[in-house]
Amino acid sequence: MDLLIKALLQSVLPEMTSRRIGRLTGKSHRVAQKWLSDEMPVPDDVFHQVEAQAELLKNSSFPADLDAAIAKATAAGLHPEIIASHLAAQYKKVTGIEIE
Repeated sequence: MDLLIKALLQSVLPEMTSRRIGRLTGKSHRVAQKWLSDEMPVPDDVFHQVEAQAELLKNSSFPADLDAAIAKATAAGLHPEIIASHLAAQYKKVTGIEIE
């Protein structure tokens, strides 16, 4: 996989899996696995889609806001499993699927 697309994917999917890449790009996870293993090149339209998401994320306060919310919950004494459970519930709310 080209280093640029890999870096872009890691910037938008810090917990990158082939299933997440597939869902992000609208392709199957098997296709994403082939991209990751260099069996297939990443198409230009997929590259541009990921590039656009990376730009949106770069201009967003979302990662910092999420970090701040987690830090606030931790400082309030909430157990890490409670925080993680709420994050998992939000993941399901956003994606409609259980977190991997």
